[in-house]
Amino acid sequence: MSQEASSRTAETPDRLRELEDRLGIRFAKRDILARALVHSSALRDQGRGQCNEQLEFLGDAVLQFIVTEELYGRYPDAPEGQMTRSRASVVSGRHLARKAEALGLGECIRMGRGAVRSGGRRQPSILADTMEALIAAIYLDQGIETARTFVLRMLQEDIAQAMERKGVPDAKSMLQELLQTDGPVRIAYETTGEQGPPHDRTFTVTLFVGDHPVSTASGKSKKQAEQNAANIALKKLKNSAD
Repeated sequence: MSQEASSRTAETPDRLRELEDRLGIRFAKRDILARALVHSSALRDQGRGQCNEQLEFLGDAVLQFIVTEELYGRYPDAPEGQMTRSRASVVSGRHLARKAEALGLGECIRMGRGAVRSGGRRQPSILADTMEALIAAIYLDQGIETARTFVLRMLQEDIAQAMERKGVPDAKSMLQELLQTDGPVRIAYETTGEQGPPHDRTFTVTLFVGDHPVSTASGKSKKQAEQNAANIALKKLKNSAD
């Protein structure tokens, strides 16, 4: 497929219908769905139409409201700070980008040729912004109840998990969000050592960013060792920023 054809993928009726099938929603006005999928770079190439930035602005507010309402209704005795942290975790750009990837949203976005060449379809910030625009399109076309059903189907389990963690994201998630702000980065945790008897093992894990080892840590489980390695990497990032 040519770059130009690829940049216009979202305009094809079949592609829109496939996305509607994944969403479980039939839009009354499909043009608003199409607009939600237009990145600003497409207008720079074509010089006409509207991009999804205003929808993104509205979608952010709709998303915040739905998640806030769900937290308020389901956890009436939870401290405000815990609910605030939990909401921030589930509506974060990193989290929305993962949900967008699961929907195959990247291949539906209409963007300029340069953005396509630079990997824009996989860029977390573009995916997250498009997800917010999509939520706004659902709200405008179908109303708040359909928007709420869609958002909670997508995020309800994540809301529960965030509340169990008291809204505090784990070190691996925080590190991934920091490192992937500008695009995908390979992050890998490799077990590089095991010591002790079977009933009392200690695992050593090395964290790689790209091909470069960044930190090494140990723990009584591989998951604990990975979290410890991520914590060390976070401290290194903080010290380098100071």
